[in-house]
Amino acid sequence: MVQQEVSVSKKDIPRLFIGGAVFNFQYTQHPEQVPVADLLQIAYDRGIRGIDTSEYYGPSEVLIGKALKKLNLPRNDLYIATKTGRIAIDQFDYSPEHIEMSVYRSLERLGIDYLDQVLAHDVEFAPREDVLVGIGRLFELKDKGLVHRVGVSGYPLDVLLDIAVRARKMYGRPLDVILSYCHYCLHNTTLLARVEEFKAAGVDVVINASLLSMGLLRNAPPPEFHPASADLKAAVAAAASEIKQKYNINLGDLALRFALKTWQGPSIIGCLSSEEVTVAAESAGSAPGTSSPELSDTDKECIDLFRSRLGDLYNTDWPSGL
Repeated sequence: MVQQEVSVSKKDIPRLFIGGAVFNFQYTQHPEQVPVADLLQIAYDRGIRGIDTSEYYGPSEVLIGKALKKLNLPRNDLYIATKTGRIAIDQFDYSPEHIEMSVYRSLERLGIDYLDQVLAHDVEFAPREDVLVGIGRLFELKDKGLVHRVGVSGYPLDVLLDIAVRARKMYGRPLDVILSYCHYCLHNTTLLARVEEFKAAGVDVVINASLLSMGLLRNAPPPEFHPASADLKAAVAAAASEIKQKYNINLGDLALRFALKTWQGPSIIGCLSSEEVTVAAESAGSAPGTSSPELSDTDKECIDLFRSRLGDLYNTDWPSGL
């Protein structure tokens, strides 16, 4: 079935997004106590215009919606994105009925009348056919002007590419966006080599998410749920300790600078403090009056050291989905 795409006014996808995944119980015991409004205001003041969330992220949409209502920021200045299809850790629904319900619910929660972007979320966990049917409903909502860009997110790059190719063939129109996470960061840069394949499938933009690899790339243990192998976790921890001792540089800061200064497309970063927002904006060159200079020689030395300590574990994946 080939659908005729209705033209809608689409904003440029911003260089940097504040990620709403951290406004959830997986990353903090009390997400309702996170100063979301303050973080969004600081982000806006520093030139960050993207906001990314999902129905899967617990209270994230509701908290962001309350913050936006309080701040009353210009809607035309904001690029607001959400995701649908993944409901809980082991619950998925890409049916047209759920997709449509979820989009309307997101609009209500966020207090807006259109979404700049909606992605089918974590698509590797469901049969391709189910995901493709859900994408069809997203295209229909796009034609109505409720959604301006449509795409998919997930972990395995082969799955994302396969769905992009199938969607274009099935509907006669390409996906607008692919969101990949943990595949362009300090320990894995395999996304870079796949960008041209996504472009060949008609995908306009590839977004890089989870620059700290879901909390793996820092000087503290990753969250308990983190799926990386024990060997990778141990190697990262040892490298982080060595870099801190030799250079007095925190691995999280290094990882953030690496991803934001070397990835050419949009990025999503989860921030729980004003300091993290400020560092992200400065690293990406989003803050007014700033630019994103190249990595320093010291940073380059640290990156080389980190990769040498990982050895064969560099660019390795972990299992995810089907």
